[in-house]
Amino acid sequence: MARELSPFDNLSPVLSGNLLVIPIYNAAMKLRSLQFSTEAGGDNKRPLTGGEKKGCFYLLESGQAAKANLIIGEGFSTCASIQEATGQSVVMAIDSGNLEPVCKALRKANPGLPLVIGADDDWRNEVNAGMVKAKSAAMAVGGKVVAPQFPAGRPDGATDFNDLHKLTGLAAVKKCFADAIELVTSVTSEKILRLQENVNEINGVTPVTPVTSEKINAEQNSATTEVNPFPDMDGRPRFVVLDDWLELAGRKYKPGVYYCGIKAGKGETPPEPFDQWICSPLYVVAVTFDGQSNNFGRLLRFKPTVGKWREWAMPMELLAGDGSAMRGELLAMGVELDPYGARQQLPAYLQSEHPKRKIHCALTVGWCGDSFVLPDAVIGPKAADVIFQSGERGHDEHTTAGTLAGWQTEIAARAVGNPLLLLAISASFAGPMLARCNAEGGGVHYVGDSATGKSTAMEAACSTWGGPNFKRSWRSTANGMEGAAALFNDCLLALDEISECDPKEVGAIVYALGNGRGKQRASRSGMARGVTRWRCFVMSNGERTIATAMQEGGHRAKAGQAIRLLDIPAAQTFGAWDTLHGATSGAAFSDALKRAAVKNHGHAGRAFLEKLTHDTRDFCAMLEDFKGLPMFTVDGIEGQDKRAAARFALIGLSGELATEYGLTGWPEGAAMDAAAHCFKLWRSQRGQGNDERRQILRQVSGFIERHGDGRFSDANSTNDMQIRDRGGLVA
Repeated sequence: MARELSPFDNLSPVLSGNLLVIPIYNAAMKLRSLQFSTEAGGDNKRPLTGGEKKGCFYLLESGQAAKANLIIGEGFSTCASIQEATGQSVVMAIDSGNLEPVCKALRKANPGLPLVIGADDDWRNEVNAGMVKAKSAAMAVGGKVVAPQFPAGRPDGATDFNDLHKLTGLAAVKKCFADAIELVTSVTSEKILRLQENVNEINGVTPVTPVTSEKINAEQNSATTEVNPFPDMDGRPRFVVLDDWLELAGRKYKPGVYYCGIKAGKGETPPEPFDQWICSPLYVVAVTFDGQSNNFGRLLRFKPTVGKWREWAMPMELLAGDGSAMRGELLAMGVELDPYGARQQLPAYLQSEHPKRKIHCALTVGWCGDSFVLPDAVIGPKAADVIFQSGERGHDEHTTAGTLAGWQTEIAARAVGNPLLLLAISASFAGPMLARCNAEGGGVHYVGDSATGKSTAMEAACSTWGGPNFKRSWRSTANGMEGAAALFNDCLLALDEISECDPKEVGAIVYALGNGRGKQRASRSGMARGVTRWRCFVMSNGERTIATAMQEGGHRAKAGQAIRLLDIPAAQTFGAWDTLHGATSGAAFSDALKRAAVKNHGHAGRAFLEKLTHDTRDFCAMLEDFKGLPMFTVDGIEGQDKRAAARFALIGLSGELATEYGLTGWPEGAAMDAAAHCFKLWRSQRGQGNDERRQILRQVSGFIERHGDGRFSDANSTNDMQIRDRGGLVA
């Protein structure tokens, strides 16, 4: 016979027939609700009416010793697979929306316990809620995110670790967590033991009599004893961090970092403890360093004046001197500092913390192993162990707005029937492909009259990665362009209007961008400094070709410069366009694209990286196949033509891959046809063969045309007229 359960009992899931009943607890291990499911892991889930959800969970344990990590997942079946594979303590947060509240509750109860979020990868949804919510939760508590890594041929419905378990086995699930959890058995928190002890099986329980919300809320207002986080005299000096307001002995302490010190007494007066507020809540959650064990830093997690918790990988070099550079960056990011205490105690606090967590830092955007680093996110299988580290906060290029669906409808769809727009958008995906295809840097240069749509095509390409701040200008020195190229490493570098650049600088900039290396400079000691390096795909535009721009500065364009930025004439039916998709004119079509780029941007590039970082195919071999297509192997093709053909083949491959990933909505082969069309445009305005041979022929022909009979004689003439300084005979 069924017995009524008290809200003070500790329960395990109960299976009766096809009904699974899961008890839901809060961080104090008080029963707050129940979840009913028709089957283990089924989609038909129903919470108890009137039950509490926010910040509540169910803990899965194997009965072994408590582990050094706590893993948080969404549903029961997912968490069960994770727990069985790893042997770690696993918390079921019910759904993605409850991940962050649960993580915060567990962090408050377990300040030093490593938290790992086992995310659901809702890869087929327009918004990947599982990954978005998991990353937000990880940032709020300084945790790690682990996503399921599926093999090639992943089914559409495979999204979580239970799906991975059923598809490939527990070993694949365990492998995903291998680098994210500390596989030790020592107990690191008394709280985890308490969580274990409170989860005991109750045998012989039949269908549960529903627990009423009145019973569940019986303890809601029960008093709790506030623990004093400040140390006694023996534990000082020490730093303490408070997340929330705290009242002790009639005194209120505001959130933040406190220096708990000892004030020396005067005369026979004994020393007294004092607690000095330094700054708003700030934690040191990890040690960062690069692949050469240099560029050490600290990953900081802090609560700004307005908004959610955020993270910043701070280079340790900012603590040199008086640390004013570090304080300036923190102030700009919303950290509140005590004007006097922070000057002395904040550097001491940051250097006194030595967290166990170690993270590989990347100093530039781009590939880091098999993950791709952006200023605000890392995408890839091991994203949790990599972070972007910079001493400056001003990285506003890779922003997002609108939706991926909006970008597909208003930008990508309008590219159909417009080869130049198709090429521009395809080229926007080519940056990350350079390293995967072992291809050299370089790019394309749209040439045409003003107001034809050249800049609009570039803005459409930039919308793949970011908003208006993503586009750069040619108005720069060669040194300044090095910094811009490094900022867009392994990505798209968009340079607008070559006329704004000093003609004397154009040649050096083009060579540097293609070669991927900055100028060699000396250090203060006279030794050679490290050279800035990058590899990016360049998109440029202007009313003049590269050669014409250089000639205005008194320089002759070399073949190597012309082949690094390929001139493409932007002269189609309506300026740069062939199909207006219902617009009344080319100008109206351009305006629609510009509005769409401002409204929807930044999502397509990230979605492309989500797929590319998990795609293990041989792209070098794939590019060779594309280069061998008849459209790129025309008769009489020579070395420079082959390099250009390889560039267009790479653009076509990138566009086709984006289409395969379901990002563009283009017909199969559309990107490759656009690349072939633009290859023909390039060859039509350039001519056939290598540039050096054509330059020699042009110079000889020009010499003959300029001087005519003044320097040359007819070889067949019988006229004995003498010509001074004869240049030769013409048959």
